[in-house]
Amino acid sequence: MREQFLDPETGQVRWGDVIPAILGLISEIDPGLELSSLSRVSTSSNYRGLLEEISKDVGRTMVATERESGVGVAMVIPDGEMNILAVDTGILENLFDPDVAVMLTTLNLLHHELAHVHDGAVKRRNLPDVWMKRRLEGWSCYTNRIAQGAWDEYYAERRSYPTLPRGESLHIPMLEAEIPKTAQAIRNVVAAHRPDCSMDSLIPAVFEEVRFLFQLAGYALGTLAAAEKPLEEVHAGAATVLRASSFGRHWDSLAEHLDLLWRTHGAWPDGEIFAPVEAMVLTTLKELGVVLTVKADGGLWVEVLYDFGKAS
Repeated sequence: MREQFLDPETGQVRWGDVIPAILGLISEIDPGLELSSLSRVSTSSNYRGLLEEISKDVGRTMVATERESGVGVAMVIPDGEMNILAVDTGILENLFDPDVAVMLTTLNLLHHELAHVHDGAVKRRNLPDVWMKRRLEGWSCYTNRIAQGAWDEYYAERRSYPTLPRGESLHIPMLEAEIPKTAQAIRNVVAAHRPDCSMDSLIPAVFEEVRFLFQLAGYALGTLAAAEKPLEEVHAGAATVLRASSFGRHWDSLAEHLDLLWRTHGAWPDGEIFAPVEAMVLTTLKELGVVLTVKADGGLWVEVLYDFGKAS
């Protein structure tokens, strides 16, 4: 199949022809997918450079995920009321892999990203003032982003489940590994910032660690909801690690609230729909040793135990 998309002069794949074919295939699989807000699909073998170029277009910095557990290769980037899909052509090459599982994994990744486009369009149409103009105050500047991130991945993973090879999540094993890492990562962040008490850099760093945890939880719960199976049945090892952690106490409540958002998608009453998940974020941080509160005068208060923050 790859040969039919090769440029006869350069021998390179004409991604401008491949992308419409893939979008058409995914739309056949998921006919209700709304892609009218997708303004363009940008591809490059230099994914980091591609994001830098798009950052100039949209007026804010976009950075690929780079963690020990994985590196980002695709991203939906909001641009006003429209969206841009950026994709690394290195991963797109897998669409031509003779191994069907490899090919389907890449198709599922694109289906997942397009589900983000659909979700964004529904949210902007349902509550335009919330998504386009909402003013965030206090810790909500961080917690709302994390709660939305958990929902975003939950929705995209649940919606794209039909193209997931064998229904096997790549993110559940990542969640299993990340749960014990998060506590130590936060300790390391606190230890690094304790000498100069730099709150301006400590707080974003702490929230970033919890953000990734909730993001992975969203991925995992989206797959489990689509499969209609509990974590214990799908991955006993991850279930054991989860239930032994403080984060495990929030798992069922998080699953229930994300399912509620799924069932009422497109009919959310207001921007407070994420409040329960935002509360879970603050409670999770408190259980990990960082207590964040808002004082009566509106001031933000950070409390870290004196003996907390021993680096590994």
